[in-house]
Amino acid sequence: ATQTPPITAVLGWNNAGTQALLFTERKDFKERYLHRIDDTTGRATSIDVLKDSAWVGGPCYGCGGYIPGSDKVWLVSEADGYAHLYTMNPDGSGKQQLTKGKWEVEDVRISNDRRFFELHTSEVSPFERHFYRMPIAGGVAERITTQVGGHTVVVSSNGQLIADVYSQANRPPELNVGPYQPSTT
Repeated sequence: ATQTPPITAVLGWNNAGTQALLFTERKDFKERYLHRIDDTTGRATSIDVLKDSAWVGGPCYGCGGYIPGSDKVWLVSEADGYAHLYTMNPDGSGKQQLTKGKWEVEDVRISNDRRFFELHTSEVSPFERHFYRMPIAGGVAERITTQVGGHTVVVSSNGQLIADVYSQANRPPELNVGPYQPSTT
């Protein structure tokens, strides 16, 4: 019998260009592996494994990479049953959960100034999606959007404006553009 290849997602390279990260997932969606790839040998080393008898994947599958200025890794994992943000050392040790609760991180990216995670979550309610930012080192996530409903925010390249596609169950999506005004911390 022929084996089906795993599903993969490339997460990118470290700053030095010596290591890459790669998600692979079994075709039956029961196991997800995070591999570190060495640039000189091409050797893949598994640094995180997630197994589930139902399925793995979640709303932020493929979210991960290297913390800017270091070889530390960040990823979204359903290790506690919900999609949450984690960091770890490049060998898989020192795994630290940065977000916790009975809600999901739906997407995340690193801010253009490389100081914050910018993320959308269902923390308020499974029926709402809000935009937050959190320091790269972890800590309290600051909620940026306030109106009840769903928000999909994109931050301008200079970090001064946001475009927010906002909607509610009884209201079609509308685009709002305005200043990005998080606290100064």
